[in-house]
Parts: sequence; C-alpha cells; structure tokens
Amino acid sequence: MEFSQLRIFQAVAEEGSITRAAERLHRVPSNLSTRLKQMEEQLGVDLFVRERQRLQLSPAGKVLLDYSTRLLALAHE
Repeated sequence: MEFSQLRIFQAVAEEGSITRAAERLHRVPSNLSTRLKQMEEQLGVDLFVRERQRLQLSPAGKVLLDYSTRLLALAHE
C-alpha cells in the first residue's frame, strides 16, 4: 500500500464524499473511486458503507483510518 492511497482514503473518510475529497486533493472523482476499490480489493474488506451520496466508515475503515493517521503523521515527521 502506498502513502498516496492512504491520503486518498483519509480525505474521503474525513469529507464523507468522494467529490469533496477529490476537490480537496485536486484530482478527479473517478480516480479516487478507482483507488478506493483497489484498496478494498487488496485488503479484502469494505472500507465504507455507501448510503445514497454519503459514505460512512465501516468497522474495518475505522481501524484503517486510525492506522493511516498515524502512518501519515510519521511520514510527515
């Protein structure tokens, strides 16, 4: 897994929306959707519960968010 994937995941988790996360990261929404699907396939779990146009973190997503926050902070340090 790459730090860029973790940044994308974290942005979507914080924004609750792929569109808003894409704007924040200056990327197109389709790129974020593809990257998230790839992450879910690699990990074998759903990271988000998709409800209408809002994304909620799944239990596995909450665990990954905690780890990604720590990993990105360490990488920044």
